Amino acid sequence: MKWLRMLFKHKIKVYAAVEDGSCTPVERDGKIPYRYQNKTSAQEYLAMRSNLTLIPGAEPVDLEEDTTEVKPPTPRHVPVTEAPALKAADVIPPNTIVVYTDGGASPNPGPAGAGILLMFGKHCLEIWEYLGKSTNNVAELTAILRALENIKNKSLPILIYSDSKYAIGVLTGTMKATKNQDLIAQVRAEMQKCPNLQLLKVKAHIGIQHNEHVDKLVALARDTKNSGSRRSEL
Repeated sequence: MKWLRMLFKHKIKVYAAVEDGSCTPVERDGKIPYRYQNKTSAQEYLAMRSNLTLIPGAEPVDLEEDTTEVKPPTPRHVPVTEAPALKAADVIPPNTIVVYTDGGASPNPGPAGAGILLMFGKHCLEIWEYLGKSTNNVAELTAILRALENIKNKSLPILIYSDSKYAIGVLTGTMKATKNQDLIAQVRAEMQKCPNLQLLKVKAHIGIQHNEHVDKLVALARDTKNSGSRRSEL
C-alpha cells in the first residue's frame, strides 16, 4: 500500500492510502485512511471519498520512518547522483557491475519483499526474497545488502540504482536514522569492501525499465511468500 497527496475538503493537503502502482484509494468500511504526514508514526484517520480530491501530478509514495536530516560530507567512494537508468538497449559499461534494487511492504509494516537485478555484460541475475513482516525501509536496505553479498569481485566498478531516498540517505550519511541501526551497519560494512561503488538515485514509477522490473520482483516475493533467483541474458 502506498500514500498519495490529496486535498481534504478541497483545502488541506493530506496523504491518502492507495493501491500499489495506482492512484485508486483504499477503502475500509466505505471510508479512506489518510494521514497529515507521510511518516510511519503519524496518526491515521478515515474520510469519506467525497471529502478527498486528487492533486494533479501527485505520485504515490511509501511511508517514511522518522529521520533527521544532517549534512555531513558524502564519502568519496559513494557519490550520490540523480541519474537516468540504463535501458535494455544500452550497453553496460565495460567491466562494470550494474545493479537495480527495490524493496517494499504492503501494508507498511506488513508482508515485505526485496528485489535485485545484477547485470554484467550480457549476463543478468534476478533475485527475489520474501522477508516476512517488515517495513518498506528495512526491505530497501535488505535489497542493497543482498546485492552486495552476491557480488563476488568487489574490486570492479559497481553502480547501484535505487529509488529509495531513505536507503541512500542513511547509507551515505546525508540522513540520520533513528531505527534499523544494525542493518545499516551491515550494509555499510559490505560497502567498505567495494572501493569503486556508486549509489545512484532514480525516480520511482515513471517507467524506467529495470527499476520497474525489480518492483515486480518485490511483488513476486511478497505475494507468493517465496524467495528465488534465475539467470538470463539481456
